[in-house]
Amino acid sequence: MKTWMMWLALVASPWPATASAAAAVTREQVVALVDTVTTAVRRHDADTVLASFTPDAKITVVAPARLGGTRRLALSEYRAMLIGGWRQLPDSAYEVSDIVIELAEGGRSATVTSTVREAVDAYGKSLSSTTQQRMTVVARAGKPKIAFLHAVFRVKGL
Repeated sequence: MKTWMMWLALVASPWPATASAAAAVTREQVVALVDTVTTAVRRHDADTVLASFTPDAKITVVAPARLGGTRRLALSEYRAMLIGGWRQLPDSAYEVSDIVIELAEGGRSATVTSTVREAVDAYGKSLSSTTQQRMTVVARAGKPKIAFLHAVFRVKGL
């Protein structure tokens, strides 16, 4: 009887509901996260971009073979890729559009899809790229973080 009462007390306790609610993400948080990352990319601020990810984030970049093909990256490799690209093309224009946010039931996570367009005049040519992105956003320590990024990159002008 005592065991049953302890189990009932745990099941009826507000703790699981509170923990679940704390792990939720809201649409407003996800919009703010997307805005933060977009601003950080425009400023070439790798620290802020990476702070938006979970430490164990899964990042996949799909590019044409001549640009490295499909790569699965750790955060440190993603940082190196961002910084290297910004060094080579420091004056590129960066635009995010077609943002769609879908919240999972109870706000456990959110899926964000978007289109990124970048353009630059370099090496005597006009270069442009379009990237289709899909991210999964989760709550970590009460803050929205990117746990998964899949980016399909297409370039024109090379």
